[in-house]
Amino acid sequence: MAAAAQDLASAPSTGPVASATSMRLSPRFALIGARNAGRRTRLLQIGAISVVALLAAASILVLAFVHPSPGPTAPFAASTTGRASPQVSPAISLDPTRYDDGIPRTWHREPVLRGQAALDHASQSTDTSPFYIAFWYEPDMFRSCPAVGTGPTPLSCTDLYGVGDRAGVPWQSLGKALRIIDLLPPDGPVIARVHTHDPNWSHYCAPSELVACEHLMIGDAVLWTGDAATAPHPITVEQATAAFGVQKTEMWGDCLAQQLPGVALLPFLMPGYPPESAQKGVIAIFPSVEALALAAPDAAARGESEAVPTGHRSDCAYNGIYVLRVHWLARANVLMGIYYDTSLGPQADPFVAEARSQLKRLPAG
Repeated sequence: MAAAAQDLASAPSTGPVASATSMRLSPRFALIGARNAGRRTRLLQIGAISVVALLAAASILVLAFVHPSPGPTAPFAASTTGRASPQVSPAISLDPTRYDDGIPRTWHREPVLRGQAALDHASQSTDTSPFYIAFWYEPDMFRSCPAVGTGPTPLSCTDLYGVGDRAGVPWQSLGKALRIIDLLPPDGPVIARVHTHDPNWSHYCAPSELVACEHLMIGDAVLWTGDAATAPHPITVEQATAAFGVQKTEMWGDCLAQQLPGVALLPFLMPGYPPESAQKGVIAIFPSVEALALAAPDAAARGESEAVPTGHRSDCAYNGIYVLRVHWLARANVLMGIYYDTSLGPQADPFVAEARSQLKRLPAG
């Protein structure tokens, strides 16, 4: 730096008046001095840039150690509107073309709408132009719709129960806005093409329901029903069926099953009971550990819980007569909901004790 300053002092001035020092130098020496000054000035500039780059890189490393990225079990932040918003976790999906739970963001270069965005688009739609939506679905009981004027109209009798924007988190408003039951798969994530202002539905709706009917999302086709990105992990459905000794089934009408949209379900069977009364709960294999933590945060954190999962009812009716309480047990991405005898409590109930024993059969998650 001192040498560069000396050269600059001896170099020709860039102003209109030449310096006295440069006038005393021979032309050849003045040219050499100017070249040397230019080289040193450029070296000084390059050195300064290098120092700045090194300092910037060092600061990034320091920030990376002070603020590490969230681990694979980073929790989700649940909202209070009947749905939930996740915090991005590296354990879910870092693919920019997909949502964090693995559902594609676009289909044929068109956006795939989720949750409130889908509801908003339907409410603002003015014609039958199709659009794409995504959700998680679990089959519910088929219902027959009485003729208009003698019972519930199509607006209320054909809405879907087992629908959610997140796996295992039901969202009633989303289910009420969909009419797509005949096209849906057994369970899992769905991308569907839908439209509003369907003249067939509007024709059957009561005058007071006409505006709501015009904005129902009527299904045209189911285009995607999941892939490797949304398949359960770390414990697979196959591993769970082997551990519990049961097979995956469609449990239509089961209270707990309808509250776990899009999740692979197994029946929890109590050994020694007759087949017609052996089922004492459900076993849910979630797409991921994070998805389970979103749906049942207390059970995921503690291993067992009486807390009602996100969006669920506090109890279930059995045959329309008995009201049953549910105890929840969790391990990795597997959640068990067990009906128990309220006179005994979950700690002494034999069903819950058997569930604890069976849960130990699962491989390490």
